[in-house]
Amino acid sequence: MVEINGKKYRTPVVREGGKNPVWDKIFYIPVGSMGDEILISCLDEDRLTNDLIGSITIPMYTFCRAGGVHNWYDIVYKKKVSGKIFLESVYKPPGEKAPKKGAGS
Repeated sequence: MVEINGKKYRTPVVREGGKNPVWDKIFYIPVGSMGDEILISCLDEDRLTNDLIGSITIPMYTFCRAGGVHNWYDIVYKKKVSGKIFLESVYKPPGEKAPKKGAGS
C-alpha cells in the first residue's frame, strides 16, 4: 500500500507470492509539495488479519528528478530490515502530460 497526504493506493493481493512477491503496479500520483512524504507499507494479508511486514517513508523530492528513480529500498519492521522493494518513478513537471493510461501497465 502506498499512502500520501491521507490518500491510499493499493496493489492487488499477490496470492502464492511467497517470499518474493511481484506487484508490477503503476500509480499516477500528483505532486502537491516536494516536502510531502510517501509511506509504503508491505502487508501479509491473511483471512483474519493483515500483518505488517515492513514499511518505508520516502520524501517526495526523491522521486521528482530528471530520469526518475530506479532503486531498491529497505523496508523496516521494528527497526530491523525485513525486506526490500524495488521502486521506479517518472517525473513529469507541471505542464507536461502524464503517460496515457495503459501505457506501460
